[in-house]
Amino acid sequence: MTTRTSKTARKFAKATFELLAPQEIEEVNTELAAAATIFQPKTELLLSLIDPRYALTERLSVTEQILAKLNVKNQKTINLIKTLTEARKLHEVPAIAEYFYALVQALKKSLHIEVLSAYQVQPTEIEALKAAVTKQYAGLASVSTDIDKTLIGGMQIKIGDKVFDSSVRGALEKAAASFIAG
Repeated sequence: MTTRTSKTARKFAKATFELLAPQEIEEVNTELAAAATIFQPKTELLLSLIDPRYALTERLSVTEQILAKLNVKNQKTINLIKTLTEARKLHEVPAIAEYFYALVQALKKSLHIEVLSAYQVQPTEIEALKAAVTKQYAGLASVSTDIDKTLIGGMQIKIGDKVFDSSVRGALEKAAASFIAG
């Protein structure tokens, strides 16, 4: 998608994103992408759905039928599309889907877990860490591991921009800093 994202699209995408529980994010992302393929600007369908000559009830009925054919089940997606139908803003759906996708990608990036260890981390330890974060964020977290012998022992865990350091090197650096500080 390469649509220019309008202020309206950003507002709708952000408001919808903020209303969602973590386990709904991927579902709504998929549903919006599907809806974006149908509600393309300047198509006959779209022009009919924003045409003031048709009653709102007729336009909503057609919109609901389209959403049913697309297998859209999340009520927040349905409410968004219905609101856009009422406001004659269905042309914004592709841009909303694009911006929503960008929000999802930003969230996934912030939920990336990087584990640095002085030695090979056991797969069971990685799975336990991933399960703890995934439980809260419905599978949006990813984990990567790397070996850094300069840690001496222990590990550093980075989640987004937060670093949890339980390495020997980190402890030595803290001790040196407090010794220098007096």
